[in-house]
Amino acid sequence: MADKDVGISAIREELSFQRTSWIVERVAWVLLALVPLAALTGIFAHGFFSDQTIRSNNSALSVEYERFQRQSVQARFVFRIAASGSNDVQLRLNSAFQQTYEIQSLHPIPVRSRADNEGLELFFHRPEGGELVVVLWGTPRSFGRLLLEAHTDSGDQVELPILIYP
Repeated sequence: MADKDVGISAIREELSFQRTSWIVERVAWVLLALVPLAALTGIFAHGFFSDQTIRSNNSALSVEYERFQRQSVQARFVFRIAASGSNDVQLRLNSAFQQTYEIQSLHPIPVRSRADNEGLELFFHRPEGGELVVVLWGTPRSFGRLLLEAHTDSGDQVELPILIYP
């Protein structure tokens, strides 16, 4: 081998392409690290950023739920209604709830219920004191953005923005 051939590569180098591919590789590493971290925080359901509590203006109605949910995975809604008066307590859920969710469990069991095109009405015995706590487990049948509404007979209303992943 001649001295002039030492240090000369037989392979053609593309340094600009190499640098670009290194940058793309590093960005991919960062993204691969961020996706599991985001999942642990609840961005994709069941976590800190997903858990939400919404209260009506006078705090007579509050709802605990997850704003990020998954299709075909049970979701829990906890409705807390301040007890006042002597009649049964009415909880009305809009038609979006009725069309999107299949109710798996409801506690306490309502005294009576009614469904129509405007939504689902549930009537419960008024508790002796304190507040009525209704726990509803439902499974989303479809995915997408959803705005649920809950109303009580005393005029309290809350809106529940939800994103359901496929």
